Formats: sequence, C-alpha cells, structure tokens
Amino acid sequence: MLIFKKVFVCAVVTCLLFSCTKKHDGSTVSPYVNAPSTFNFTDANYKQQTVVLSLIDSLLDDLQIVGEPGATSFSASQLSSIYDNTGDLYSTIYPDVSLSGLVNSNGVFFSDTQIRNYFDTIGVLSSNSTYLGTPSANTLDSGLYLPEYYEKCFMGSLIYNQANQLFTQLPSADNTTINSAYGTTQMVHIWDQLFGYMGMPVDYPTWSYAQFNAGTNLTSGNPTITQTDFLFGEYIGHSTFEYTVFTSKPTNYIQSIFNAFIVGRMAIKNNDYTTRDAQLAIIKGIWEDIIASQAISYATNCIANIQTPPADANILKGRWSEMTGFIHMFQYNPNNKLGTVNINLLYSYVGTEPSKATVSSLNNLIALLKNTYGF
Repeated sequence: MLIFKKVFVCAVVTCLLFSCTKKHDGSTVSPYVNAPSTFNFTDANYKQQTVVLSLIDSLLDDLQIVGEPGATSFSASQLSSIYDNTGDLYSTIYPDVSLSGLVNSNGVFFSDTQIRNYFDTIGVLSSNSTYLGTPSANTLDSGLYLPEYYEKCFMGSLIYNQANQLFTQLPSADNTTINSAYGTTQMVHIWDQLFGYMGMPVDYPTWSYAQFNAGTNLTSGNPTITQTDFLFGEYIGHSTFEYTVFTSKPTNYIQSIFNAFIVGRMAIKNNDYTTRDAQLAIIKGIWEDIIASQAISYATNCIANIQTPPADANILKGRWSEMTGFIHMFQYNPNNKLGTVNINLLYSYVGTEPSKATVSSLNNLIALLKNTYGF
C-alpha cells in the first residue's frame, strides 16, 4: 500500500470553480452562470476535523512503529492517552477533542470496548522482546493486522459515522444566524465539517499523479499540521489515479467531489437548496463508491497474493485486514446501497481470517460489489 504523508492545511481553501458542475452520473445540474472563476472558503472552519484526523494519524503511527525494527514497546495506557486525548494534543488549533468521544461505541465490529481490548493486546505483544520490532508485535493470532484494521475502522466508526450524522442534520440546520463560535451559519458550518472529514488537501484538484505518488508536502496555510495521512482523501486519490475497477463511471473523483463541495457551499449561501441537495447527493455517492472500490481493490490484491506461490503471509494479512475494514464501513451508512442481506453475504465471502480466504469467495465479493455499484 502506498503510504502517503502530507501537511494538512486547516484554514484557507481556494480552488477552481466551474460555471457548471457534473453530477456523479455525468449529467449537468443547476449551473451558476455568473459564478466567479475562483471561490474562497476564507470563512471555513473545520479545525475540529483537522484535529480528529491528526489524532488518528498519531495513534496509527504508534501502532505501526511497534512492528518495525528498532521499535520500543507501547503500553495500553500510552495508546489510550492518544485515543482519549488526555494531553489535549493540538489544543492550539481546536481544544478538547477526543477520538473516544466521537467514535461509534455501538459498532458491531469496532466498538470502544474492542478498541481498548486491542490496545491491551498490543501492549502485551510489544512488551515481548521476541515480537517487538517484527510484524508479530501488532498482528493477532488470527492474522488480523491491527495498524491497517484500526485505520479503516476509525475511518468507518468515526469519520464516516460522523459524516452520516451530518448528512441527516444538514437539511434542517439554521441558515440565517451567523454563529460567533465558527463565523458562519450552522448549515454552512456542517458543510465545512463534511469537507474537513473528507481530508482533502486544499489544492487537491491541481495535483498530478507524480505529486500524489511522491507524497508532496503542502507548505501554505495557517495553521498547519505536519505529517498527517489524509485517510479518505488518500483513497480518493488512489481511486482517481491508480485503480481501474470502474467501467461505466468517471474516475476523476478528486475533481468531482471537490467541485460538489464548492458548488454546494455556494448554493447554501444563496439559499439554493435544490442545488445543495444535488451536490450532497454527489458527495454521498462518491463517498460510498470510494469505500466499495477500495474493498474491491484489496480483495483483488488478496487473490493475486494467494495465486502467486509462495504466498507472502504478511502481505496477505495486511491486504485482508484492509479489505475487512472497508467492508465494515458500510454498517455506518443507514442508506447504503447494499442492504443487510448483501452485507451479510459480503461477510460470508470475507471469512474469519486471511488464511481461510479463498479465490472463489473473494471473486464473489468483487462481483457483488461491482454489480451493486455499477463498476
């Protein structure tokens, strides 16, 4: 997997705005004929989301490090201190934010209890000199590779879960009163929070594949947070630049979703809720497509590993864990296209551990996702 680190810019968002925008299916919606060629998000405030993404990144870094050469062990309490943000990290940007306070504690596959239990497991494994500094320090006996699993599950149980709550709150939010806490109406602020959770660099539409592949750092913006994975923003890049699982849909998801955020925000400020809703539908659709496409790509990677003897057990564990984490994400969208029956089918195809994954079941998983999402 490409690990892509960049500086996350929190405040100023400037990018191209086209006179009309495309829906996810390629059709045109409500053009702003007199819209300016550029549009500044100078009043955008998504600092809380910036801190959330940075806390996740800090935790993932520690989970990764225990399995690398020269590592030092981490106790469960050290990991929990980041999860609970007991030191109020990044308080100069936005204070009193914690992952534990936002994560969906009732998740079927990734609850607060499970998160803390895995912290205990890593604490025990990493304290064993035989395991420390090797993949065994952060891999369960079942083969679940915890750094990748944690990343994907936080993307689902926190980011995607929060986003789906904001989707619900948006239509009835106040769009008249300017709230002094964040400088915009509540409706605009909810829209900005969604943008923050998406985790996209503010000039993402201008990026080339070379920049994405190299992990180019941004240096503009005030304040900045260094070295953060963009999480969903990264996978929007993967789906735009690298993966070719799509057959009937446009693949420039970076441009499409970025335009939707810009046009939708402008529509809210103009009290044009028809256009707002059209852009929100684009954002929802792309977000779900990204999840499905990544599950397909990692299932494909698992198949390639199984079919190329001798299979690399550690690579298979990592790819299977990522695939499983993406499948988990669907549960946090109550309006997902799959439905309960198909989600249960996906779990039957995933299997209980990587060593039991079969080419046949993974092909069934891929076929179901492609058929549902029109890839």
